Amino acid sequence: MNFSWLSYHYPFEETLAEKRDTILSLSASASIVLVLLQPFGFSPVAKGFYLLALLVTGTITLFINYVGFPHLFPALFNESRWTIAKALIFLTYNFLIIGLWSHICQVIFVEENIFLISSGEQLYSSLSKTVAVMFVASAFYILIRYNILTRKHLQIAQELNQVQQTSAERPTNSPESELMKLNLENKEVELAPNDLLYIRAEGNYIALQMKSQSNAPLFRTTMTQIEEALTSFPEFFRCHRSFIVNLNAIASLKGNSQGLFISVNDSTERIPVARPKIKHLRKAIANKNVG
Repeated sequence: MNFSWLSYHYPFEETLAEKRDTILSLSASASIVLVLLQPFGFSPVAKGFYLLALLVTGTITLFINYVGFPHLFPALFNESRWTIAKALIFLTYNFLIIGLWSHICQVIFVEENIFLISSGEQLYSSLSKTVAVMFVASAFYILIRYNILTRKHLQIAQELNQVQQTSAERPTNSPESELMKLNLENKEVELAPNDLLYIRAEGNYIALQMKSQSNAPLFRTTMTQIEEALTSFPEFFRCHRSFIVNLNAIASLKGNSQGLFISVNDSTERIPVARPKIKHLRKAIANKNVG
């Protein structure tokens, strides 16, 4: 059996809205499995309080782990290295925690015997049942979300490529001779806007990728500071927390399950577009030569 799909890139939930949707979707999926299939003899009518308690504790557990862990360990949840396998492993960990709550809820609402809370056999039963039910629900959810996002971002990429082509055919209103004057490390640096392809964050530095230069010069400053310095040059758009791209240098856009990626002229760099930035990028591309 081919399991290569487990290594496919998968988007980790980037915004609070995406995390909220995932948490609610997983909780709803698990509820549907419990109510419709009634695994392990579960009866939602007879054990309504158990179901409610399990949903509440499960939702809280998912919220804490999806919001707290990426904040404490950002390197572990780097989206560029996040895969379907990692998503399933992370979810399995969540399910084990939820299984502990399931054990407690079952002892209180089903068995009605608080002394069984220390029962190893009862705990093993709760863990195995919870993981089995929720693993099926999460695998179903992940595969559906993967396919939906892939189709969605491919379609958006096609639309933006059309917008980009239409915009590129319009004459630019920016004078070719106009130079950007940037104050970098207490020095005034003059650059021709069309020569600057993109800016990339490098820790406490930024790299200015110039046309026909393989080595990007580094300057000690922040992306926020350089973004503010470029406010009078609307062709520069911050598409990601680590990238500012020259809209006039865009060659094409491509999409997959993780989102959109920009290819620029004279460079092999694949520049990511943060999902919340997609609609703003569309507007920026459409209006870059207007006004």
